[in-house]
Amino acid sequence: MNRLAVTAGLVGSAALSGIAYVWKKPAEHFKDTTPLTGVDLSQYELKLVQVLFRHGARTPLKPIPFEDEKQIEWKTSLLNVPPHTLVDYTVTDLNGGPQPPSPVEDTYRKRKLKGGIYPGQLTTLGMQQLYELGQKLRKRYVEEKQFILPVFSPSEVYVRSTNIVRNIESTRCLLAGLFHQNQEGRIRIVTAGAENEIFYPNYHICRQLKVLGSPRWSKFSLLPSVSEDLSHLHKLLEIKETKGSSFAWYPCPREK
Repeated sequence: MNRLAVTAGLVGSAALSGIAYVWKKPAEHFKDTTPLTGVDLSQYELKLVQVLFRHGARTPLKPIPFEDEKQIEWKTSLLNVPPHTLVDYTVTDLNGGPQPPSPVEDTYRKRKLKGGIYPGQLTTLGMQQLYELGQKLRKRYVEEKQFILPVFSPSEVYVRSTNIVRNIESTRCLLAGLFHQNQEGRIRIVTAGAENEIFYPNYHICRQLKVLGSPRWSKFSLLPSVSEDLSHLHKLLEIKETKGSSFAWYPCPREK
């Protein structure tokens, strides 16, 4: 992840993604920052910005429990890539080596939704959402605060994502919006192997998390506010509540 204070940073996606900049500006640039109670911000320099963000809109992780003939068709056109969201990038492990395997992504690739696309993929809408988030960050930190340069430079920017396709693509789109596709050299998006990932609840590195978390996941949909929303969704989608749909999401492949 990345923080606020000569490093500015962004981290993204939910699995997450992230970016960190190294830069320094005199305090005069930040006198207009919204003051904290009892703190004169004109006495401080902004040295680090960290932005944590989730991925954009995606295809479902599993089909809505309709009867087969009522299943929604998820067409491949929903994944069309807008040209303005493209940047030149590569994905590596934490040490700069090849991109590690992704067991989470592998579980999505084992089946397809009706229409021919995989679960959990970033849609065209999701790409545009992250591009627009990048534009907002550009307005604040490039144009208004002049805190970072308008061109991506690997000497200034560190990018971190979880090793899941929708998160990596979300990071790409945010960078395209933040730097308007202007870059010095190829962007490197850094990921961790499943055995070391800390940006999502990871059963691979913490068995106790599974022991403590699994019973809570099973009871999650019984919470009053959640059960009310779930009942409302059942009615909107005309799904019988006995079908057992749930808001619970398991971030890692479930082990037998």
